[in-house]
Amino acid sequence: GQLIRGNQTNLWRLYILSGLTFSFWLGGLSGYEASKLKRQYSLIFNAIFFATIGFSIIVYFVIAHKVSFCDAFFGIGKFGVKFKKVTVKRRKTD
Repeated sequence: GQLIRGNQTNLWRLYILSGLTFSFWLGGLSGYEASKLKRQYSLIFNAIFFATIGFSIIVYFVIAHKVSFCDAFFGIGKFGVKFKKVTVKRRKTD
């Protein structure tokens, strides 16, 4: 509604919510088709996918932020102290 009225201040939210909606429906439809084809193996892809995401996050923290593997794996340590310099800045767009 805001976009139709010409207000583009929250346009970035539209992109995020559209991506989330698309991912939700794509995951639901692919899960349904996988369970129809190979019911006993339908959750293996999901488990491997999320394990890969988790492992890549651990590797990212070990390499980019110099956190030990055990600290990154178990989520222990002084993350608050190490990441005070990490900030997120939004760019202004017209």
